[in-house]
Amino acid sequence: MIKAIFFDIDGTLVSFDTHRVPDSAVKALKTLREKGIKIFIATGRHLKAINNLGDLEFDGYITLNGSYCIEGKKKVIYKHSIKPENIRSLMKYQHEVEKFPCIYVQENNFALNYENQEVDDLVRLLDFPREVLNPLTHLKGDVYQLIAFFAPEQEKILCLLFLIARQPAGILLLQM
Repeated sequence: MIKAIFFDIDGTLVSFDTHRVPDSAVKALKTLREKGIKIFIATGRHLKAINNLGDLEFDGYITLNGSYCIEGKKKVIYKHSIKPENIRSLMKYQHEVEKFPCIYVQENNFALNYENQEVDDLVRLLDFPREVLNPLTHLKGDVYQLIAFFAPEQEKILCLLFLIARQPAGILLLQM
């Protein structure tokens, strides 16, 4: 017997074109609830960036690709941050070698070192709430996800940077 079902948001429950959940999915979710099946969201998004599910209710959220899990909408049941030395290593690399945009995702904050067209395109594609993006000066405390925007030729060095640090988990690298 099925007791729970997990759904992704972007491109699964929510269309990239309409940025909303179709009526057919809303009806299916209601049917699952009526059968006593718990429904969860499993996403790379932060809870604050989940702005496209309307008034749908879920039993919990696996957010930030599993780095931050919530029962209901308030009770944190698991969190795992990126090691601070890995964040420092990336910042040092960007300061000394080359810069590229990074969004540092924290428990209650999104810090962005700088913005370019690729960041703007992703924000628009995902209908991401721009008002939650803060300057890097707001970065204090644990980072649960890192979204880095880089060119294909930068991939090898960046992957090595994090493999040497032995903790690639929680890091989402997006090629431009």
